[in-house]
Amino acid sequence: MDVFQSLGLALAAVCGTLAWPLVIFSLALVVLLRYPGQVGRLLGQIKEIEGPGTAIRFGEASVDESPQAGEERAQVAASPAVTDSTREGEEPVEAAPAAGIRWENSGNLFWVGYDLMSGIDFALRGAPRGKILHALRQSWWHVTCLGVSHPSIEGRLAQLNADAQKTPEWGWTQEKRDAYAKELYSIIGQLGDLAASNQAGFDPTPSLPAA
Repeated sequence: MDVFQSLGLALAAVCGTLAWPLVIFSLALVVLLRYPGQVGRLLGQIKEIEGPGTAIRFGEASVDESPQAGEERAQVAASPAVTDSTREGEEPVEAAPAAGIRWENSGNLFWVGYDLMSGIDFALRGAPRGKILHALRQSWWHVTCLGVSHPSIEGRLAQLNADAQKTPEWGWTQEKRDAYAKELYSIIGQLGDLAASNQAGFDPTPSLPAA
């Protein structure tokens, strides 16, 4: 068998291997383009996807909310009548003082919000223990760099870190994950209140120009 025959056989084998995936992909693309609304509604009904050793749940994290639900939640959080001691379903928490916080540490201010939200996402979506621990450690570090030493924020994060360190992989039940997400969400609210109180004339309501 010469070189050209070998190359021909190899090419035929590759084409045969790729034939079915290409056919399936083409059919899926045709269905998606022909029935976009029906496919969207079908995908919207999917609540959970299970894989080896993990499960992804949809609709449990804030990123899965509809725009209307997200706007309503933002309006409630921004309302002057809603404080750390009156948020629905939360225990009263003493407000942290804004004095002494290093607001000029813009990097820490940005990344503490990012890592807290990542922690909520990891908890609700069934991520491994290591990812949750990383988000908690990073959040605590940025909080300390900002100089937020009040127990209601730094202390709670330290307690969550200590508890997470002692919890094995199998101990991260859905109930525990929900509790962690709730605590982190509360801490985000407190940090948001502090940042808002530090800004003179802060207005959470967007003012759009008249059409």
